Amino acid sequence: MHNQVIMIRPMEEADIEQVCEIKKICLKETESPAQLKKSASYDYNCYYVAVKEEKVVGFVAYSYVLDEGDIQDIAVLPEYQRQKLGTKMLCKVIKLCEKQGVQKLTLEVRSSNQKAISLYQQFDFKEIALRKNYYKNPTEDAIIMQKSQN
Repeated sequence: MHNQVIMIRPMEEADIEQVCEIKKICLKETESPAQLKKSASYDYNCYYVAVKEEKVVGFVAYSYVLDEGDIQDIAVLPEYQRQKLGTKMLCKVIKLCEKQGVQKLTLEVRSSNQKAISLYQQFDFKEIALRKNYYKNPTEDAIIMQKSQN
C-alpha cells in the first residue's frame, strides 16, 4: 500500500459498478448502476473517483447550479481510509467549484461522524443547521455545513 499513486479523475462508465459498491459499504446506501448512470448524466452532477492501480477506492459526488454547490457524497473504502484521500477529494471539489463560479458550498454529515466533521471544519465549513432524522440505517440527524468561497 505504500507509495502507489492515487489518481483523482472524473468517473467513467466503467467505474459505476465499483462506485455503487463503495456507496453500499461506506454509506449504507444502495443505488443501482442504472440509477447512478442516469444521475451522472445530468450536467449539474459531477462525480470524481480516487483510483489506485485500476481500482476505484473512493469517490466524491457534488452538484452545482449557478453559484451554489452541494457535496452529495464522499466516501473511501475502509482499507484505504487514513491516507488523506477524503482530504484530496475535498480539495479537488473545492478547486473545481471555484472554477465553476460557486460561491457557497453546502453538505450534510451524520451528527455522529466526528472524523468527517473535523475534516470539513479544516476547510472552513461551518455548521448552519440541523436536519432531524435525515439519515436511515441507523436513523440519525444531519448537520448541514456550509463554506463560502471568496
